[in-house]
Amino acid sequence: MVFCTLGTTMKAAKTQEAFRKVDYEYPLALAEWAKSKGAAHYLVVTALGASSSSMFFYSRVKGELQEKLAKLEQPIVHVFQPSLLLGERKTARRGESIGAWFSKSLQFMMVGPLRKYRAIKGEDVARAMKRAAGEAMLISSKHVTITETAIQYYTSEKIAKLALHTTG
Repeated sequence: MVFCTLGTTMKAAKTQEAFRKVDYEYPLALAEWAKSKGAAHYLVVTALGASSSSMFFYSRVKGELQEKLAKLEQPIVHVFQPSLLLGERKTARRGESIGAWFSKSLQFMMVGPLRKYRAIKGEDVARAMKRAAGEAMLISSKHVTITETAIQYYTSEKIAKLALHTTG
């Protein structure tokens, strides 16, 4: 079981090539390494709205990674797609700060199909990943044979539910 929470921002990366290296090439290389070592599960954080056909570079790179992981033949891939991530940062991000304020203010309106757009704390994503890994270990301990790649997607709504049910 291998976890990948690697990611950067365009501001930190400075170029699209550098961003792609951190958000696509490194997570893919880690998945390939995990597969070569016999890891049955690969858990990765991408982003809500990830799509290889997105007009936005950020979302397109995340979507391309998801598509490549689906073709990797890793037995089980858990893709966590949070909306805006909340939490402390080493560097100030004005746009994210404004987005977080609006998201918190409008949280009560994000119900039904809009729940997946709710901002979520980074620590809740970590808790949900831990929970998903624990559930995967239980399944593995029952010697369930997986014959093809299974991809499980977790949007912010599902991530929040998993995080709430995690202890420890």
